[in-house]
Amino acid sequence: MGDSLDPAGVAVFLAVASGVVSLSMTQPRQWGIRRLALGAATSSAAVALLILSYSPWWWTGLMWGPYQAYVGWAYIHRRSRIASERFEYINSTARVLSYIALSDAEISDAPIDIIRAAYGRAGFSEAELREVSVVVRECETEFREQGSDSERLLVSLKDACSSVAGHANHQTRFFCLRTAVLIASSDGFISSGEDKALRAAALWLGLSASDVDTALSGPL
Repeated sequence: MGDSLDPAGVAVFLAVASGVVSLSMTQPRQWGIRRLALGAATSSAAVALLILSYSPWWWTGLMWGPYQAYVGWAYIHRRSRIASERFEYINSTARVLSYIALSDAEISDAPIDIIRAAYGRAGFSEAELREVSVVVRECETEFREQGSDSERLLVSLKDACSSVAGHANHQTRFFCLRTAVLIASSDGFISSGEDKALRAAALWLGLSASDVDTALSGPL
């Protein structure tokens, strides 16, 4: 009971362990973790120097180490935020396209292929394309559970469009509308229900009447 941990030993152990973690993080996506570990290793080493010697370098480590940890944390936080925003973009745009496809009461294979192809051309990964497929099926299931109510579908479409409009530029919103037109016309014509949904979506996306005309008149 009388024995206690040696603070210097603990600091050295933490410095070595953090250093090993830092050296093992070799992938580009691990840059933030590597910086965090480097900061922890430097700070721990500085504490050990402070305890074991009168080296004037310990204060440098105590200043530089936390800074490196902060840089690493900021990088990880930024990547996490971007990932979250990217997921929200996928979820909201896929819902817009799904609700347009459901204007005909069902989603056939052709609209799904068009939706996946649109995201593929935009550079989304295979994992993200799988997420798109999940969102499409979720929308279809929700629509069925709600009794295939077209009016309720428009409410869901409005919510999805509002989400897209909140964090997308004009080009992205027009691209979403243009893809929706391709989906609506995938069976050879655009029904009155699909036309109503497309024009409503354009309004809720913050697009102009000329944008709608351009999207509808463009080559299919």
